[in-house]
Amino acid sequence: MNYLFIKAQNGDKNAEDKIFQYLFVRFCYLAKQRVGEGACEDIAQEACLTVLEKYHSLAASVEFEAWAYKVLRNKIGNYYQKLTSEANYIVVDDKTVEYAHPKDANPRLRVRILDCLKNVYKVNPRYHRILQLVSEGYKTDEICRELNVNPNNLYVLLNRSRKLLKDCLKHKDKNKL
Repeated sequence: MNYLFIKAQNGDKNAEDKIFQYLFVRFCYLAKQRVGEGACEDIAQEACLTVLEKYHSLAASVEFEAWAYKVLRNKIGNYYQKLTSEANYIVVDDKTVEYAHPKDANPRLRVRILDCLKNVYKVNPRYHRILQLVSEGYKTDEICRELNVNPNNLYVLLNRSRKLLKDCLKHKDKNKL
């Protein structure tokens, strides 16, 4: 495959056709295993188009086939992400579609969680900050820089924070930690 990749990068259209015929068949097979029959060809086609657009800029030392499969994996992930975001819309009546954010699913639970987070803050503001940064999607190294801690210390603090939050949620008395 790498031999064909190098030939295709040098302008050989026959090699390029062979690569994409092979990739499309493989991508369809793999996508079908992950997402089922319905969307597998669309995902495979999107992945092939992305590979076609970007393979010319790859360095010759890059393992082409592994890179191409990574593109497919990302397209499958995008497909599932799109499904998840579409699942947040609900039909109120035949014509009206409203956005239903998961946090609005149980307003009493949301209030209880917020109360418990306030209690965690009272115990240790740093624990609250860690939970906040994790929930906002920050990566471990970013949180470590923000709080000036090493990763091992962060995991200990995060574990303690989660335990406090969990204990608070278990108790009916929201002020009891």
